[in-house]
Amino acid sequence: MASRLSAFAALNNSDSESETEHQISSPTGLKETLNTNSESCRDSNPDIDFAESGGMKIDLGLNTGTRYALSGNDCAEIITTSNFSLLPGINVCYYDNHQILGLQTGDRLVMKGQYQIEVLHGFAEIDCYILYPGECITIRATNITSLPCVTTSNSQNLKATQPFSKPFSAIIKLKNVNDNLDSLSRFYPHLRNFYHTDNSVDESKYNKFRYTFTHMTKPESNNFGTSIPTSWKSAFSNITGDTMKNKGNQTILIIGNKNTGKSSFLKLLYNTLLSQSSLLKEDKIFRILDIDPGQPELCLPGCISLSELKSPLLGTLEPFKLAKTSEIVKFIGFNSPDVQPLNYFHQLNSLIEQIEKQSFGKNIVTFINSPGWVKGFGAEVISHIVSSIHISHLIQLSDQSRDLDILRETNWDKNTSIIKLTSINGSNMPSNPYSPSVIKNFKLITYMHYNRETNNYDFNPLILKPPFRIPYTPSNKRIDQLLDFKGVMGISIYDSLGLLPDDVPNALEAQYVSLITVAKSEIRAKLQALNNHSRFMSTSVPNIIDESVIQSLDSNFHGLAIIHSVDKKNKLFNIYTQADTTTISELVIQKDQVLIMVKGRQAVPLEEMYSISITKEEAQYWDSFGFRCLPYISPTLSNEGVGGKPVSIRRNIQRR
Repeated sequence: MASRLSAFAALNNSDSESETEHQISSPTGLKETLNTNSESCRDSNPDIDFAESGGMKIDLGLNTGTRYALSGNDCAEIITTSNFSLLPGINVCYYDNHQILGLQTGDRLVMKGQYQIEVLHGFAEIDCYILYPGECITIRATNITSLPCVTTSNSQNLKATQPFSKPFSAIIKLKNVNDNLDSLSRFYPHLRNFYHTDNSVDESKYNKFRYTFTHMTKPESNNFGTSIPTSWKSAFSNITGDTMKNKGNQTILIIGNKNTGKSSFLKLLYNTLLSQSSLLKEDKIFRILDIDPGQPELCLPGCISLSELKSPLLGTLEPFKLAKTSEIVKFIGFNSPDVQPLNYFHQLNSLIEQIEKQSFGKNIVTFINSPGWVKGFGAEVISHIVSSIHISHLIQLSDQSRDLDILRETNWDKNTSIIKLTSINGSNMPSNPYSPSVIKNFKLITYMHYNRETNNYDFNPLILKPPFRIPYTPSNKRIDQLLDFKGVMGISIYDSLGLLPDDVPNALEAQYVSLITVAKSEIRAKLQALNNHSRFMSTSVPNIIDESVIQSLDSNFHGLAIIHSVDKKNKLFNIYTQADTTTISELVIQKDQVLIMVKGRQAVPLEEMYSISITKEEAQYWDSFGFRCLPYISPTLSNEGVGGKPVSIRRNIQRR
């Protein structure tokens, strides 16, 4: 086995994607040469027999795992619009709050905005998910991700169906979704064009109704539909066949550099398997291990998770609204796993243990979405996963499907099917118009402004709402008193070497913290060991718990909060949170658990605490909320200047 890279190794300057001839480890441990662009590959390796199929070289599986190698000339179509015209009364009928559309075989429908889609006749395929009559799903199509494409194929039951006089392969109903998400751009100007299009003006001349979605009839910059290369479709077909035939557990690992389409591939493959499992009435369970804390798909930024899903992944995802059968989330606190690698591996191992614990005797397919690193510490993460979990299918996405270093440096199981595909985001494909930080802020802002009771968003500034008050215990208490406290038992700040205890309140204000609970029995011994050493004692500062203690515990993540201020006089945290405080209270009061706040290194968007609506709008804006002056921040400061503090928190909160 090739030597593993150190968890603390510096990143290499390059990966060897430019090579056309590679050495890979054979099942026997010997090095064998594989030239992915040469017909002589078959002759140079007598242990592998290939069959040509659709531009892919498919290993027939003799003595080794299946290996697929994609030819380098595969490319995806750039989709910007629907490929047919909307003709009122012919293939579209407009109604108040919804539309009815007829689709013919070969039609491709691309929309932007929010809509519910229901099939009335035939079936529709949406980004590899098959939608049948009677099923209704909600899609949020924004240019944060590619816009879902709706298609259909030949129907055996072609007939004219109301409200149309001509037959269609499929008839679908598109309904408005009014949850106020479209107002986000006014609150967070960086996303001013993520929801709206220029086509809405043109479409309005055909009807008198307003919709929360727009048909893409003209190309617009930064608006692109989901494009699936032919090679990807072939891979989906092969993997689906393997998975449906195998009644045991399957694990699919996807690797590749940043912006190679790993998340897109995962979602499309998952949608394919979910549809086929339903069609064949297979009792499959689907889980996703999301281990990139910087750009997670199914949990909040700064976290990793293991989720069991039962609904398709379409359009722009909102992790807190996805239908999940179960979910385990671990707080990392940083966008990159290499900031605190030991903690990252500890939390990752806890999720891997859950995979092993829950997998016995079940028919489970687990997808692993790896970070966008394939060298240095990223290679160490992948090697750790491979040594801990049996990988049934490895998907490598790279330029012209050339081998990555990690493919040769890792000792893959001989039964692992290795599938090498060209990345979708090559030079011919458009890139995401938003930076990773903007996308991260989108997820955090939508999380903090979602109202679970009304299922709507409220993008008014948080500072116009009274914060939630939660008591904390100072550190000058005995351990039994700390553990019995029915509030915040302690706080921990990651990567805080050199921070003085008296400065902790200032370090917490206007910052994100995670809310976690830990069993009393587990943390008691840790605190007793710590108590034998010098422990900071204070009558006003919250009880401070060393990060090494928190990171060694099995904790339950309940959500994020923004600390508005720390009231040292009354020993209170003033916070904004969307976490289920009722569940937290029950755990603390009835289930022998303690509540702890943990701060990582996540920046709160300026708009959360000092919105442009406050600084630029008329005074009537906040006066309409019943305030004569701003109650939760000092209104005398401005956000002008470089390096200046943009807002001053008012600790003596003024109530209405």
